[in-house]
Amino acid sequence: MGSMTLGIYLLDPFFKLFLYAKYQDIAEPVFPTLIVSMGWVLISMVLGGILTCILKKLPSIKELI
Repeated sequence: MGSMTLGIYLLDPFFKLFLYAKYQDIAEPVFPTLIVSMGWVLISMVLGGILTCILKKLPSIKELI
């Protein structure tokens, strides 16, 4: 997880821009705000980790790192 932290932090604003409003509309009426926030952190970390892992395997990105 440590090697993907920067990628997760960099990708989170994009995930928030495209996914957070839909997630909040669905989750906020059902769960308390704290649980919704913790859920978003988990979703952001998983999506960011997966995308970062995929990007790190691309040869052109691997050369930049």
